[in-house]
Amino acid sequence: MWHDAHDGWEGSSKPYKVIERCLCPQYIRPNPAHRDAHGPSLPLRMAAEYDENHPAHRVLTRLDQMIRGRQPADVDAATSLAGWLAILGRGDQSASSCVSGTLREETLRDFLPFHTQQQVDLTQPHAAEWARRLRSAARTAAVELLDKHESATEVYVDPETHAPVIRTNDADALWTTIPRRLPTTSPLAELVVGSLVWVRTESGTLHLAPDQEHQGYPWRRGSTDWPTRLATLVHLLLDDITAVPSQTRGSEVPQSLRLFAEQTWPPSWAFTRGQLEAIRDGGPVTP
Repeated sequence: MWHDAHDGWEGSSKPYKVIERCLCPQYIRPNPAHRDAHGPSLPLRMAAEYDENHPAHRVLTRLDQMIRGRQPADVDAATSLAGWLAILGRGDQSASSCVSGTLREETLRDFLPFHTQQQVDLTQPHAAEWARRLRSAARTAAVELLDKHESATEVYVDPETHAPVIRTNDADALWTTIPRRLPTTSPLAELVVGSLVWVRTESGTLHLAPDQEHQGYPWRRGSTDWPTRLATLVHLLLDDITAVPSQTRGSEVPQSLRLFAEQTWPPSWAFTRGQLEAIRDGGPVTP
């Protein structure tokens, strides 16, 4: 079966071939019980559908190596994102099985550009601002990150991060996935601390704060690890807006930021970059 469709890589419309085989959607590893039908792993079979220089080919071959317990060469962040977006943008069963299988494997899910699910309350002002930029989207493999039971009534995409967004049965809430890193080079300008944490960059764009947990736990104010997570986030993003918080240990964070993160602030309180830098340098912990 051939699909002459946009594959998400630099505007290319090169066809890709979907291999019709027994996929056993629950697994992306070769299944010994169906060895003749499966052959190589699902990611490796999918990789054969792309040119060797295509980002999706590089992502899928690396995923195959990870499945086999090997230490593959790293794929740079831009290539990894482009490759995953090509895969996530597909609507065939192979792509959906690959995404859902990767998500289930604890040792693999951090290779995804986003995987932690987060509910967003649209009655909150910053959430409403974020929701206004969402665009309607078709159901593709990306929705496997949120809706494996196909309960979504509406599907959207965040054009800034390419993260999928769905609505289920609650008119005042959406579900999305949180990026592991923010796809911008514009420095942090403001941090909004509420039930969720929002980051506004100097370009004016509002983002949900990047994912911090390998285990996929969403932001939840009041949780025992909240101060460490918030302090780590501030420390990293002040220096590098593209940092990946989940790869940093909380022990590396200044004590002044820990004290800041332990405070109880009014709902959706915004801190400017200057205030956060002063706090990190040991200044008063006040908004």
